[in-house]
Amino acid sequence: MREEVRRDLMETGGRKEVAMMVPVVFLILPVTVAFAVFPSLLVLRIGL
Repeated sequence: MREEVRRDLMETGGRKEVAMMVPVVFLILPVTVAFAVFPSLLVLRIGL
């Protein structure tokens, strides 16, 4: 019984962890990449 409860908690925690990573991957990471790439593209465009 105790092992079953522990397994259920681990599964629930895993699902919630994935659900919390979705906004990070699809919102924060692309914005970070845009901030990193945009200035270099601007410099390259001005330099040419």
